[in-house]
Amino acid sequence: MYPSFGILVSFWGRLVANGSSMRMKTSAKEHTNKSEYKELEEKYKRARADYINLERRIKKQQEEFLKFANSALILKLLPILDDLEKAAEASKDAGLKLVLKNFRQVLQSEGVEEVKVKVGDEFDPEIMEGVITESTEKTEGTEARVVEVLRKGYKMKEKVLRPAQVKVQSSKCKVQNCS
Repeated sequence: MYPSFGILVSFWGRLVANGSSMRMKTSAKEHTNKSEYKELEEKYKRARADYINLERRIKKQQEEFLKFANSALILKLLPILDDLEKAAEASKDAGLKLVLKNFRQVLQSEGVEEVKVKVGDEFDPEIMEGVITESTEKTEGTEARVVEVLRKGYKMKEKVLRPAQVKVQSSKCKVQNCS
């Protein structure tokens, strides 16, 4: 009725073997789960860092947009300012000079200022646009120099809205690339 001792031993052996393999499978699963957990944790950290960087970038872009939101409108108003200045030079009308003064104050309140360019300054392509080039004989200084300011330039905060248009004097050798 009872199973023989040999059958019990073989059954017990298989049971023990299956139990240890089950423990091995469990520890392998635990190891796999831990590695998956670490991998997912790393992905989460990267995604969170990317999201934080995105938030910072968007905030910076919004600040830049707000900072220069009026620049397109102001750029359209600058030719009107030029015309008012020419009219004020030609006319000695006090009312026109008052309007011009108020117009400049409004532009200044928005952070607009004139780019300071004087005759004799070295040509700076960052803030100037060379419209006319006048060549001279080779002289001591080979840098291009401003001979005349044709149109004023303006910047808003640190950004150039409109470069100053200038007449530039440079040596013939520089213009012709001779040595």
